[in-house]
Amino acid sequence: LDAGATTIKVEILENDLGGIERVTIEDNGLGISEATVVQAFGTLGKSSKPEAKVSPRNKPLHGKVGEGRFKAYQLGSRIEWQTKAKDEKGFLVAGHFQQPLQFRKAELESPFEQESGTIFTAYNASNADLRIPVEETLAGRLTISFAPVLLADAEVSVFIGNTKLNPQEN
Repeated sequence: LDAGATTIKVEILENDLGGIERVTIEDNGLGISEATVVQAFGTLGKSSKPEAKVSPRNKPLHGKVGEGRFKAYQLGSRIEWQTKAKDEKGFLVAGHFQQPLQFRKAELESPFEQESGTIFTAYNASNADLRIPVEETLAGRLTISFAPVLLADAEVSVFIGNTKLNPQEN
């Protein structure tokens, strides 16, 4: 949402034993530009959002303290962002929980199909205790959390699997 996304899709892949194998969040926001990647991944606790105050769509910002990329390790031991800003080629940024302050930038293995956006993936290889509510329960919880945004901005759609968050139903 802070990157101006209007569509956000969350997919949770379970393994055969019901454990969380992978969490993927895809959006159609602005993506991360080559010019800002070092700033975005270079320091803990620094964010340009306090100065910006509003998103590219002139909406209030959610994150402000520069910790979101580190909190992503709660979802998996290996995390990556495939991202593309408009009129740029796109790239991958990856990190591992054993070196949480180190991120590496690489070329994408396949072309990014959207004009801009980001696909975040957390690979859970080591946390057997990671629990995410089933799709229906998670959708209900996130509907409550995002209700103010979703009710105020009809252009925004958030999906958990195939379930679209719809606070109007509540």
